[in-house]
Amino acid sequence: MVAPSFSEAEWPTNRQEVRGLEFDWPCTDTEGKVAIISSWGEGYIPASIFNNRETHNLFWKSISRLPSREPLLGLGCKPDLEFKSYAEKGVFVYDRKIYTRGTSAYSKLYSPQAPLQLSDLPASVQEWLPVIAFRFSDDTELNDESLYR
Repeated sequence: MVAPSFSEAEWPTNRQEVRGLEFDWPCTDTEGKVAIISSWGEGYIPASIFNNRETHNLFWKSISRLPSREPLLGLGCKPDLEFKSYAEKGVFVYDRKIYTRGTSAYSKLYSPQAPLQLSDLPASVQEWLPVIAFRFSDDTELNDESLYR
């Protein structure tokens, strides 16, 4: 797994700066499970993601150091080694449905068999991760309208 890391000069400060770029952001659900959302710079990205580059980088370093676990393939999954490597660390993976017109949903690509818990991460990461009102173990799609709630 290659952990994305941003230098201070590269760090985006808002959603407009990642528009059209691959940008993966982490979050947790109401049960304390962790997911990575691949947004392609479109759709909902919590403003808090852009508030702390150091904690963002610490999240990725923490994930990359975890032992691999066996992922379950998600619904409508396309093979992607990067996304699979995230799921092997116990993280749910959602990707932007850019190929479907008229929708702004994220589709679940991978569900881990042994999900990573928020409590498995450093305290500063736990405090920083946005909580979204979904249950990753149940929800196969996330849509922008629901994320904004």
